[in-house]
Amino acid sequence: ICYRFKIWVKLRYASRKNAPNDVTDQTRNFTTTAMLVRKHPVKKSRSGTNNLQQLVFENRERFQMKGVLFDRDIDLFHETLVEGKEYDIINPIIARIPEMFKRTEQVYQMTINAATQISETQSAVELPSLPYTLTKVGDYIGKNERIDIIGIAVHMHDKAIVRAKSSGIPYEVRKVEMLDTEMQVIQLSIWNTLVTTEAEQIAQIIDTLPILEVSRVTATTYNGASFNTSFASTIKINPDSPTAQLLHDWKKSHVTAIQQIKNKFIGDRRKLTAITTVCLVQQLSEQQSGTTAWITGKIKDITNKNSLIYNACNVCNKRCEASTGLPFTCHAFSTPHSATLNLGKYLK
Repeated sequence: ICYRFKIWVKLRYASRKNAPNDVTDQTRNFTTTAMLVRKHPVKKSRSGTNNLQQLVFENRERFQMKGVLFDRDIDLFHETLVEGKEYDIINPIIARIPEMFKRTEQVYQMTINAATQISETQSAVELPSLPYTLTKVGDYIGKNERIDIIGIAVHMHDKAIVRAKSSGIPYEVRKVEMLDTEMQVIQLSIWNTLVTTEAEQIAQIIDTLPILEVSRVTATTYNGASFNTSFASTIKINPDSPTAQLLHDWKKSHVTAIQQIKNKFIGDRRKLTAITTVCLVQQLSEQQSGTTAWITGKIKDITNKNSLIYNACNVCNKRCEASTGLPFTCHAFSTPHSATLNLGKYLK
């Protein structure tokens, strides 16, 4: 009787669904129903000792929660977890996201392993929301609802490295210029693993003026007003949706005007690369205003101002204080580890 009672209690408790925003440090036997909206490529951990795959789930109330798979569990759930499908998830491990990896307001993530029960629900796949107009980007700044956009890519900038102000962690970003039927160019900044996957594909076919459907973006005041991809964003290149087909038909009838806008970016880039003036630092005041030039000078000092350069652990790259070259135990990360100091790790 006691044995049956324990089984009944366990099943009854496990059947209670948790919302991602209800998670606390005391949450146990976590159970939820959510759609897998983004499945990032497999990569190495920062220490280089493990393979990991990051996931983003979203429930029907639009609350999101990150998930992660490690090593053997990546292969175990490779065919089970598919983007765009909804799942019942029972008993993942709930833990706080380390401060250095926080990119959103989310505090917790779930680790899915062999003990986690995952089953696909019978619900229909969620239809994408109606794309927003690019030129109304200013109206979306600060809003929390889902924002999907669609537009024609006319120019792709080179990849850049941006470091987080708080942690100094480097992030890759690639900017693409887009427009729609209003013919006004709006910039989209592509982040995270999208830089090395979809952004690379876009760069290879940018001369064909591809159509991009981008989900779950955020609006920002950068460059007046622009869009950023989020950790949950997906990019579809030349999709076959009805909206994309309408935009494709419009593009064919306005290709000359679009090409003129594209050529402007090519011209601006040629101006930057065709630099013929070379001068010394002390001669800068003698140059005409607006002239682009290479400068030659000697570095006299390197400053730590604005956290552009600082001493860091050679394992986790977190700021630390220790004797240069001597081993020490770093406590900056969630797990203490042996390390040595890298002087000026973040000099760029």
